[in-house]
Amino acid sequence: MLPTRSFGDIVPVAAIFNADSLARIRVPVGVVGADRDTVLLPAWHSDHVLANCKRCTALSTLRGGGHFDVLAPWPAKRWPPTASRHW
Repeated sequence: MLPTRSFGDIVPVAAIFNADSLARIRVPVGVVGADRDTVLLPAWHSDHVLANCKRCTALSTLRGGGHFDVLAPWPAKRWPPTASRHW
């Protein structure tokens, strides 16, 4: 269960935030990465956040995980068209 003063969100595009802006984050942030993400490469996203945000903590790295794995299971109608564009 999340504490009463918490917020959850998925922010997939971390590369747009520079090191200075990440360093100014003052609230705790949990980061989950996927080491086989070919849409948003970890070096430019989850790794970038963790390297520059002192309030950020790596919660998990999905070993063998890809970009869409945190959204599984996908509705049957969405899976084939989405997967065909990214794999």
